[in-house]
Amino acid sequence: MKMTLIDLDSELRKVLQYEVLELNRRIERTLLRLVTPNATYSFNMRGFRTFREIENLSILSWYLEEGPGILLRLDLEKKIKQFSSLTKRCKLALLLNSKEDCLEVLNREMSERDFFGNFLKNFLEDCKKLKFSGRVQLAALRKIRRRGYQDKGSCKPQSSWLPSFDWSLTELQNFKEEQEEIFQKSSNSISKFGCLGVRLPSLEMDEDQRILLTRQGFKF
Repeated sequence: MKMTLIDLDSELRKVLQYEVLELNRRIERTLLRLVTPNATYSFNMRGFRTFREIENLSILSWYLEEGPGILLRLDLEKKIKQFSSLTKRCKLALLLNSKEDCLEVLNREMSERDFFGNFLKNFLEDCKKLKFSGRVQLAALRKIRRRGYQDKGSCKPQSSWLPSFDWSLTELQNFKEEQEEIFQKSSNSISKFGCLGVRLPSLEMDEDQRILLTRQGFKF
């Protein structure tokens, strides 16, 4: 049995009610404490590395107040590049595109049993770890003028030099550039048409191509 988007939205609001309230309080306390004009504010994303964690924070962003929600989505957009899988990158782009697309992706991927039995527990754990912080820019260091050559033996040893040309590395780079071009086109389509602008299953590469690129050192 599939939940409607309205039911899904209602359940997420209900389970996030306390976490969102606490996070908004922490944000307000941080903004009141730091009054330095050159301070920068952002969410601490260091502890969030896996795709599941970034995916859960993308969902959370639509249930924060407008300002923090936009700031969190901007931080998460920078995380998309760390994933090499084109399907994962497009899925994150959909989750960050609009709240309607976010709910549609969730509704398509899981049943009501999966939502209450597996998803909510991990989702709330990731939401609890999110922190908001401000960082004051330190004064620029004064440049020290020196005369002469200051290299103290930083040249790599002969055994550490990489080959200047390698066919497999060239093929791998060409593949990365092709994937990046496809993602940019998919991202533009997502921004215009949402879920109708991309079909995630069709973006998966076949198994033979995956094995070949894995042998060449490409990680998925």
